Amino acid sequence: DKTILSGVGHVAVPRRYYACRHCRAKQTPWEVWAGVTGRHRVTPHARRMIVLAGSGCSFDEASRNLKELSRLRVSNDVVRHLCDEEGKAGLALAAAVRKGALSATALLGAALARIEARNPALNAVVTPLYDAARAAIAAGLPEGPFHGVPFVVKELQQIAVGGTEYC
Repeated sequence: DKTILSGVGHVAVPRRYYACRHCRAKQTPWEVWAGVTGRHRVTPHARRMIVLAGSGCSFDEASRNLKELSRLRVSNDVVRHLCDEEGKAGLALAAAVRKGALSATALLGAALARIEARNPALNAVVTPLYDAARAAIAAGLPEGPFHGVPFVVKELQQIAVGGTEYC
């Protein structure tokens, strides 16, 4: 048996390997079913919890918060590594925008569609600034590591859009 990290804590799962007849990669049916990926053996739910915790405070504090609030025991190195992986996905999107393989408008459209689909249940986006985002793209986005990648600003931060201040 092998222990993996899920949203409910560490879970022991049978480790019977099978070789894929197409690519010959060794895999376990349970890990494929649960979506367990990467060297840290975490489920997608646990990965999201860890990345969310790590993006709001120091990795040490995130590790302590995860243990206290959800009983997930992960080191600050695991939090850092998973947050780094998440950041690399955003950097890859920005690189695709810079190369012209993907447009900032298309990325924004995909982000807005996801927000519209999920926000009624979550009510996470209280002040949608969709038109301001479209206007920023039309005006030309500033260069930077995440050039063209849409983001959401937590209401704890003060921002000014079109002469109006949001807090």
